[in-house]
Amino acid sequence: MSSAKFGVWVSLVKCCSSLNRFGIDLNEIMVRKICNGTNTLFWLDSWIEGCGPLKERFPRLFALEQHKSCSVAERWAFSNGVWAANWEWRRQPTGRSLGDISSILNLIDGLVFDSSKEDEWVWNIESSGKFSVSSLCSLIQKKMLATSVDSPKFVWNSWVPRKVNVCAWRVALDRLPTRENLSRRGLLHLDSSACLFCGSEVESKEHCFLSCPKIKLIWLKIWSWWKLPPLFNPSLDDILEGIPSLFSNKWKAKLFHAICLGFIWSVWAWRNRIFHASSDEEKSYALNEDIFPAGQRLLLLWTSNRAPKNRFSWANWILRPNELLDS
Repeated sequence: MSSAKFGVWVSLVKCCSSLNRFGIDLNEIMVRKICNGTNTLFWLDSWIEGCGPLKERFPRLFALEQHKSCSVAERWAFSNGVWAANWEWRRQPTGRSLGDISSILNLIDGLVFDSSKEDEWVWNIESSGKFSVSSLCSLIQKKMLATSVDSPKFVWNSWVPRKVNVCAWRVALDRLPTRENLSRRGLLHLDSSACLFCGSEVESKEHCFLSCPKIKLIWLKIWSWWKLPPLFNPSLDDILEGIPSLFSNKWKAKLFHAICLGFIWSVWAWRNRIFHASSDEEKSYALNEDIFPAGQRLLLLWTSNRAPKNRFSWANWILRPNELLDS
C-alpha cells in the first residue's frame, strides 16, 4: 500500500471512529448505488440500504465464501433469461446457512444492472444523494444534543468562529467553569461564589450571561441597536437556539443569532479577564470596560467574511444592522 493510500485509510478509520462516538454509523448514511455491479464488493461494501456490509449480517456465509473480495456482478448474474445468484463456496452450506442464503436472496431480489453506468456512492441524508458538510454537521449536532429529553436547545451558527459556537454550546450544557459550578463540584476552593461583575448574586449560568445588571445593559444595547421592541425579553435558551420567528428573512435571523452568540463569547472573555487579573488595579480596569463597541467591531469582521452577502459597510452595520440582508 502506498503512503498516500495508507494516509487516506488512516483518515477514514479515524473519521468512522469519531462518528461512532456520536452514534452515527457511516454504513447507514453512505451506501453504494449499484449500476453495473463491477466496482462494488459483494460482502465488504455497504450497498443495500439499511443493511450494512453483508459479511457482518451473514458471517456464516462469509466464512464459507471462496473469494471474499468478489464484486456484486460476480455474485449476481443474468443467466438463462433470469437474474440469479452465482455462489462459490469452500463447501456447501448446511443448516442455518441455508436460511441465510434465502435471506440474502430476499434482500437482492429484483436487482438489475445498468451496464452503461459505474457504481457510485450515495449520501442518503440528502435528497440529492450528494455529500455535503452542512448535512453531516447537522446530523452530528442532533446526535450531540440528543443526550436526553431535557437537553437544552442550541443551534450551531456558521457565521461565527468555532470557538464562539463551542463556548455557547458549553453554556447550553452548563459546562463552563462558572464559580457556582466550580464550587459545587469541589474543583476549586473559592472564598466566594458571587458574580465577578456585580458581586451580589451567585455566578450561575443564567446570572452570568443574562440577568446580571451589568450584562443586562449589554443585551439592552443590542436590542436597541437592532431596533427591537422595548419589551423584548428572550430567555437564555431562546438566545442560544436563535429566534427565527423574530424575522421573516432567515438570513437576517441567522445574522442576529450570530451577534447574540458573539456577545456571549465576549461576556465570557470579559469575565475571565476580571477573574485572572493579577492586581486590584488591573481588575478594576477590566471591570469598567465597555465591551459593546469592541464586540460590534469583532462581529462585523466575523460575519462579513462568512455571510453570503458580505458587503457590510461600517455605517450600515452601526445604523441599520436589521436592514443589511433585506432582499
